[in-house]
Amino acid sequence: MENHYCQKIVVLCGPDYSCYDCNQHCFFAWKKSICDANQSLTLFKEALDNSTDAVGMSTPEGKHYYQNKAFDELFGTIGEYPPDTMYVDKSMGDVIFKSLREGGQLTTEVKMYRKDRSVADVLLRAYANKNKDGKIISLVGLHNDISEKNKDAEELNNAKVLAEESNANIRSIIDNTTENIWAVDKEYKLIYINKVFQKEFFDGFGVQLQQGDCILDKLPNTSSKVWKERYDHAFSGTHFSFDDEIEVAKGVIVYVYVSMNPIVVGNDVIGVSVFASNITERKMQEKELLKAKERAEESDRLKTAFLQNISHEIRTPLNAISGFSDLLDKHELSDEKRREFISIIQNNSHQLASIVSDILTISSIDAKQARVNCETVNIYELMVELEKNYQQFAKQSNIAFSCIYGSDDIKPEVYTDKTKLQQILSNLLNNAFKFTEKGEVEFGFSLKDEMIEFFVRDSGIGIPAEDLKKIFNRFYQSDNAVNRKQGGTGLGLTISFSYVELLGGELFAESEPGKGSKFVFTIPCIK
Repeated sequence: MENHYCQKIVVLCGPDYSCYDCNQHCFFAWKKSICDANQSLTLFKEALDNSTDAVGMSTPEGKHYYQNKAFDELFGTIGEYPPDTMYVDKSMGDVIFKSLREGGQLTTEVKMYRKDRSVADVLLRAYANKNKDGKIISLVGLHNDISEKNKDAEELNNAKVLAEESNANIRSIIDNTTENIWAVDKEYKLIYINKVFQKEFFDGFGVQLQQGDCILDKLPNTSSKVWKERYDHAFSGTHFSFDDEIEVAKGVIVYVYVSMNPIVVGNDVIGVSVFASNITERKMQEKELLKAKERAEESDRLKTAFLQNISHEIRTPLNAISGFSDLLDKHELSDEKRREFISIIQNNSHQLASIVSDILTISSIDAKQARVNCETVNIYELMVELEKNYQQFAKQSNIAFSCIYGSDDIKPEVYTDKTKLQQILSNLLNNAFKFTEKGEVEFGFSLKDEMIEFFVRDSGIGIPAEDLKKIFNRFYQSDNAVNRKQGGTGLGLTISFSYVELLGGELFAESEPGKGSKFVFTIPCIK
C-alpha cells in the first residue's frame, strides 16, 4: 500500500479521526504524527521549565502565550504581555518588539520590574521565530537576572578604583619623599624604585636605573660585593640598619643611613625593601661641631697658656721696676750705677706699657671698637723713619738690616691710618728681630696695580708648615719654649692681621724652618 499523508488534516478530518477523503491508512499516519508532536512538546516544555533563564513567548503582535517557571518566579504570571508595565523605561518594550520584527534578534541589558515591583538588571536575549517561508510566527525572550552579578562587578570595580587610587597616592607619597626607596627580588632585580633613588644613583654613578635592572650589575665593582652581602643578610630574614659612606667621585663622599627589610609572604622571603636617607649634611654638621669642640678646647688651652705667659710677662718688668726703684734710694750708689738702674727701669716701663697696650688693643678688636682714622701718609717717609728706628737695634743685635724702596722716584702718598700701618710694620719687624739670632732682616714695599704691597723678611728660625695657618689666631704661638725665652704676649701677629683687614688688605706668611720667614700684606692705594 502506498504511504501518503493527508494534506487537509484540520479541515477534512472529523472529531472521531475519520477521514472523508482519505483511506484508513491516512488516518493512522495522521494520528501518529499528532502523538509524536505532543511528546516532543512535552519534552520541550520540561526542558524550558528546568531552564534558569526566564523564557517568555508571544505572537508577533505581542500576545503572550507561554512562560516557564523561572519567568513565573521572576516576573509573575501574566496573560497579555505588557511592555509598559514590565520595563522601568516604559518605551523600552516597544523598542524591543520593533527591533525584533525588523532585525530578527537582539541582546541587551535592561531594567525590569520583578513581580514584587523591585527593579532588576536583566540580560535579555530575544529572537524572532520564522517558518520556512521567512514569516515570523513567534517572538521568544530569554531573561537572566544579573543584578547580583552587576552588583559584584560594581563592587569589584569600586574596589579596583579604590586600590588604584590608593596605589597612586602611595606611589605619589613615595616618589615625593626625600627618602631613597627601592626593592629587589631574589635575583637582585629591581621590583620597585622611586624617583629620588633614580636621581641620586644617576648623580652619584652616572647610571639611569630602571625597574627590572639587576642592582648589583649597576654598582661599581668595589661596592657590588659589599651590597650583595647586605642583601643576602636581609634575605635570611633579618631587619637591620647602618650608616654608609659612598664615594661618588674622587674625594667626594656621600653619607647615607640605610634600613634593609625582608619582604615576607607566608613563610617565604621573596624580596628585600631598602630605605636610605642622605645624611651628608648632618654628618658634615657633626664633623664641624667636632672641629668646633676641638677648636674650643684648643682655645681654652691657648688661653690658659696665654694667661700664664702674660702673667709672667707683666710680673717681670714690674719686679724690675719695683726692685731697681728701691735701689735708687740708696745713697751710696754712684752716678753711673744710678743711670744704669734708671735705664733698666725705663726699658721695663716701656715693655710693660707695650704689654698693656697689646692687651687693650686686642680687647678693642674683639669688642669691634677699633676704628680707622685715615690721613694722607707718605709711604716713603714712613719707611725711612722705621729704618732709622731699627738701625740701632739691628747694630746691637749684630743683624744685617735694610729697607728696599723699589725705586727712589716712587714716593706714593695714600689715604690710610698711619698709626695702624706703622704698628703693623713694627709688630712684624719686632717678630723678625726676636726670632733671628744671626743673619739678616729686610723690609720694603712696592706698587701692585691698585694696591701697595709691604713685606718683612728674616733669616731666623722659621715656622713649621702646620703652624702657618694658626699663627694669626689669638693666643697662639708657634713654639712656646722659644717664645718664653724671647718674651712677648704672642698678640702681635693677631693685632697685625686684624689691622690689615680693617685697612682693606690681606696678610699672609711664607716660611721654612731653619731658613726664615716672609710676611707680606697689602693695603689699597687710595690717593
